[in-house]
Amino acid sequence: LAGDPLSAAGEMRLYRRHRNAFCLREAAGARERVKEALAARDADKSAGAPPPREPRLRFAQAATLENAGAEMTSLARFHPFEACLAVVDETRGLSLWDYETGEALARWQSGSGGRTTALDWLHAHASTLLLAGNDDGVVRVWGGLGLERGNEGGEARPRLVTAFVAADDLAAERRSSGLVCAWDAADARLYCGGDTRRLRAWDLDAEVASHSVETGSDACVTALALPPGRPQVVAAGFGDGTLRLFDLRQRRAAQAYPREHGAWIVHCHAHAHTAPRELASGCVAGDLKFWDSRTPGAPSLRTLDVQNSTMTALAAHASSPLLASGSHNQFIKFMLRDGDQLNIVRYHDGVFGQRIGPVATLAFHPTKLLAAAGSTDAVVGIYSA
Repeated sequence: LAGDPLSAAGEMRLYRRHRNAFCLREAAGARERVKEALAARDADKSAGAPPPREPRLRFAQAATLENAGAEMTSLARFHPFEACLAVVDETRGLSLWDYETGEALARWQSGSGGRTTALDWLHAHASTLLLAGNDDGVVRVWGGLGLERGNEGGEARPRLVTAFVAADDLAAERRSSGLVCAWDAADARLYCGGDTRRLRAWDLDAEVASHSVETGSDACVTALALPPGRPQVVAAGFGDGTLRLFDLRQRRAAQAYPREHGAWIVHCHAHAHTAPRELASGCVAGDLKFWDSRTPGAPSLRTLDVQNSTMTALAAHASSPLLASGSHNQFIKFMLRDGDQLNIVRYHDGVFGQRIGPVATLAFHPTKLLAAAGSTDAVVGIYSA
């Protein structure tokens, strides 16, 4: 019956196909907007014209989500195809939000102890699942989210689909990175690290651990990135500022880049569109470095001094050359990958113009020109360009 467009299953399949195609067209349009803004900027520089009073591309507040009862937001992830944002609070509370209406779709607890330190969407193109990893090393996968707006969509009733211990030797300490995960949808593999001396790969189709290698460092893994087009190759940032590249296909020791960061790596990212061979990493000290993912051991290609204050959050857009950094000094800086600043956000929009809180997490939408910012209060800000 799934092939029959008049059946419930067929209607849902048709809805998802049209929804996904529409979102991909939107993504192409967003990339084109950014390209046009960059071309206009470069033309102005070539002509010697003064910069425009207002940047051609800037992020402004589109909405705020009031996560009542939460003291902070530690993680946020946009769904690629639905108007939904998954949010984690300071303990392990999960919530789903419609960021267009500001409505909370569901709230529940992930596990019985510790913090939730990893969050990702699985199979977002079809029947969506939400993955949450806690600092006790346990990964839980949730279904029944009711996101689709077709015939089968409806009230969210989260249910536990599966759970497993991804890292049984994780040191659950308050100041540790907890469990850090990266999901590779193409291979259906989940890469897990954190405050453990091993990096593991889980084949979720076969439900087995396919690889387990030594990290070669006493510091905890704080960030993971997957270079595009290179299956089973993982870049890992560490709490001591080092960056290492693991090729799990060859089962050899990790290759380390020169230690140019002097502090905890907040985020690392491999960009798939504008610079597929470029790896970016940013640390708490406020510097952002770009590396060649093909030549581990070589010095960084370039460095950006993003901010002088402590960098508490960093995010990179998946399909456009956009970056955002956040600070405990209560501001968000939006910029391009070449270092040009777009704008800085310090206040919420509104009559009273309340100052945003110290930034705890940042996330870009995978395809749209949207960003979410969570801080050490109950407010999650949504920003659009």
